[in-house]
Amino acid sequence: MEHLNTQIISEYTKALGKDVFLQTIDLYEQQAATYFTHLAEAVAKADYHAWQQHCHIMKSAAGNVGLNSLHQLLGSVEYSKDDFSQLNNELLKMRELHQLSLVELKKWLA
Repeated sequence: MEHLNTQIISEYTKALGKDVFLQTIDLYEQQAATYFTHLAEAVAKADYHAWQQHCHIMKSAAGNVGLNSLHQLLGSVEYSKDDFSQLNNELLKMRELHQLSLVELKKWLA
């Protein structure tokens, strides 16, 4: 599971129980849609402050459910001052990594 922090996932599953952790993942998925919308708006408005704010929020959320690769990507671009065309490319990578990571997570928990 190359995109996951299986240690954190194991600890949360043990502490919370699998059903509660699955509910946490469902909530993360719902919130992620909002995070991606806010990041796209930040790119469209060329707003570095909003970009940083929403990367930070999503980075924390991804880390909390064990999506390690997404957490790391968000951390690497959170304070970026790259051109917004480049940040849009990073946003596309985030969306793809988000989907891949969720598939891995659900397989790991099955």
